[in-house]
Amino acid sequence: MAVEVGGAARWPRAGEVEWMSAAELVAEGFRRSRVVMMNEANSGLRRCVRTRQVGVRVLPIAWHEGTRLMAAEALGTPDGAPREPAVLEQPDMAELLATARRLGIRLAGYDADEKDVPIRLRTKVKRPVFSNWRDEKQAANLAALSEQLSSDARMLVWAANMHHAKMRFMAYQPMGWQFQRLTGIDPFVIDQTVTVVFVERRSASPVLTWARSELQRRGGEAGFIWREGMPRLSPGSDAWLLSLENRME
Repeated sequence: MAVEVGGAARWPRAGEVEWMSAAELVAEGFRRSRVVMMNEANSGLRRCVRTRQVGVRVLPIAWHEGTRLMAAEALGTPDGAPREPAVLEQPDMAELLATARRLGIRLAGYDADEKDVPIRLRTKVKRPVFSNWRDEKQAANLAALSEQLSSDARMLVWAANMHHAKMRFMAYQPMGWQFQRLTGIDPFVIDQTVTVVFVERRSASPVLTWARSELQRRGGEAGFIWREGMPRLSPGSDAWLLSLENRME
């Protein structure tokens, strides 16, 4: 396992990591927090289908661990329309939402309402100041949803990309960080995107090169939880799920 020498975290060999399945990560997440945040990889209508298929597989585990509410960014505002209606028609997203309904998990959106964007931000949608406004609204909506839960119920948050991170990135204040600040709840954050190919590369991802043999041994997919002394694959995350299936389509 990795150790710290002079304060610097060092990577272990891949074979020294305590690898876990997606289901095991989710189950452990709910043992540590009443809110687990998990992400999919998307860009407009392009997405990594695998990330949603994982969601379908872990939902029964989430239900078993007490999840009674799934808040999905793709569903839009808590009482409004989705930002990208066509996303809900994609077969993999439709299957994810249908699985939740079949299990008896309530679904809710939590995204910011585009009608509420302040005038001063309407020309700045590509800048951190707009992202911070949107993520703050997402966090506030999730805080309100969490207050509706009974004391023994759990919430699964299905986020896009790295909105669920619990750490600020320079000027960016992501939803996960703002949710923790607003509620005092420390969500368990799982990142599925570290091996996803958002942009075609000439060489393999260093993370995938490091983990490939272990992923092959485990059917092409495995994850792990951060341990003291180990670097984080993405800031503000507690666990990562890596895969050999990383296409965006």
